[in-house]
Amino acid sequence: MRRPVVLIVEDCPNDQALMKLAVDEAKTSFEIVVVTDGQEALDWLFRKGTHSNRDEQSYPALVLMDLKLPILSGLGVLQAIRKDPQGLLIPVVALTTSEMPSDIAKAYELGANAYVQKPMEFPRLVSLVEAIQAFWLTFNVLHPTLR
Repeated sequence: MRRPVVLIVEDCPNDQALMKLAVDEAKTSFEIVVVTDGQEALDWLFRKGTHSNRDEQSYPALVLMDLKLPILSGLGVLQAIRKDPQGLLIPVVALTTSEMPSDIAKAYELGANAYVQKPMEFPRLVSLVEAIQAFWLTFNVLHPTLR
């Protein structure tokens, strides 16, 4: 059985590195793919542009996405994902520093499955990664096409 793929959409190199360290520290059973902007996220998800040769079987079991992204915002990415029949099936978690009620409301209105503020301390980030694995990739039952 293949390892589940988690797509991380994050433009900040420091946040990318911390997330990779937290995934390693948490001894997760999932594979991560990191993309750095909203357009690249859509290209990866829909196998376009530089990601047109991506293995069809590596569709993500979960997307963790920052909202403040270059080229296309996380909210724009979320809107595009939810317009696609396959995209409707993917759990998407907004993982961002924004505390703005308007961002929270808009993320849910566009179909986010959860809204999580990025922890500022590394041990809390590791705990978050462990919780993500437990809930989204262990207890949550994915649509059969995403398994």
